[in-house]
Amino acid sequence: MVEHLSPQQIERFREQKLKLSESLKLYEHLAVCQMCAEQFRAMTELSEQISPIEIKLTAEEDGEFSHLLYDEEIEPYVDNQINEAGREIVESHLEICAQCAGEVKSLQEFRESIQPSLAKSYAPRPKVTSPPKLPWPEKLFAFWPQPQPRWSLAPVAVAAAMVVVAILTAIFLLPSELSQKEELVGQNEGRSLPDSPTPPAAEANAQQTQANEQIAQSADDKSTDDEGTTKSAVNQERPVAPKIMLALQDGNRQITLDERGNLAGVESLPSSWQQEIKAALTAQELKKPQSLTGLDAQTGVLLGESQPGVPFGLASPLGTVVETDQPTFRWRELPGAESYTVTVFDSELNRVTQSEQLTTRQWRLPRPLERGGAYSWQVAALKDNQRIISPTLPAPQARFKVLDSKKAKELARARKADPSSHLVLGVLYWQAGLINEAEREFQALRRANPRSGTAKKLLQNVQAWKARAR
Repeated sequence: MVEHLSPQQIERFREQKLKLSESLKLYEHLAVCQMCAEQFRAMTELSEQISPIEIKLTAEEDGEFSHLLYDEEIEPYVDNQINEAGREIVESHLEICAQCAGEVKSLQEFRESIQPSLAKSYAPRPKVTSPPKLPWPEKLFAFWPQPQPRWSLAPVAVAAAMVVVAILTAIFLLPSELSQKEELVGQNEGRSLPDSPTPPAAEANAQQTQANEQIAQSADDKSTDDEGTTKSAVNQERPVAPKIMLALQDGNRQITLDERGNLAGVESLPSSWQQEIKAALTAQELKKPQSLTGLDAQTGVLLGESQPGVPFGLASPLGTVVETDQPTFRWRELPGAESYTVTVFDSELNRVTQSEQLTTRQWRLPRPLERGGAYSWQVAALKDNQRIISPTLPAPQARFKVLDSKKAKELARARKADPSSHLVLGVLYWQAGLINEAEREFQALRRANPRSGTAKKLLQNVQAWKARAR
């Protein structure tokens, strides 16, 4: 038999007067014991008066509104390849977000405009056959244009005859010329010819040539100066530019990395940013930043799907850092649920805030959280007068962190400096732990460089972490 909690224990737990280990045990008991949970809720309602809060989830009031993802939500919705739960989430978001609604409408109009061309059928190209093999004589003259019926072979015969005549002439005339030269040599044998004097011009040219050779030789032999520095005026090698190993089109700039590890195109950025970009391009891999420590689902349970301890899935934020200090919580539908209640806890499992009963599947915090803090959250659904909590044991907690003030200012400065630089923003978002924002920037970088393996690998790194954290 399960031993229930006493009113004194519940009161001390509610007033946060217990140690962390005792609070954790009571929290686990409340998650599985419906009777104690109802008693805890009744005592809380008697001691606290939570006035209803009017929440307006509009894109204009939410400074950090999270838009729909193109690949995972917008495109499957337009292609009618999304499940019923996902369709309800997308349509509820489109009702409050004019930007996403416009993007969906543009994609639908584009699809309708190209629909007639998609219905066409195209015949395959004719198969190219290789030319037939020819016997040896035909191969020799295969390059010659094929004669038309009106042509004559007379020009070809005349050219061949001229070639034959030239060959015969050379054969008969060459021996006679050789014999005449031999006769002249024989007549001159036995008598010595007087030495012909060297012309002055030829002698001067020879002397000048010899002097030039001596000057060139002396220049080659001179290897060092008074300071010992090697000098050669004749043989000087020109420097060879290093080979470019990687080039990415990043907004209005091109970023390159050569074989010597020199990074170009980001000279105007701070040195710390350059080092992070260089490390990502050199390794073609994104290392896990310190900001994401403790946020992944260590037990391997996917909080976004129905699993033991997850009666209904949670959507966001999960395993990430959020830039806003008033995040919006989203979750999946529990069929038959009458209302939902969201509770946010700090790193010590102390309750920070709780919503009123909601009929929607999203809720934005009415007051800001502490920047740099780590939090977890859960949703309690009311169905058939029973509270069903998600997540609960054995599922892990739904964790997230709030971006600290220093990083928030740094990212704001980066967006202002160059908002079109997807590589720079993607790397900085990743280092800050903003997973959704980093995925969005690397998707844009991939579209700008469709043939780049580096852009593809960076996007896959972010998506792999996102799947592991959920």
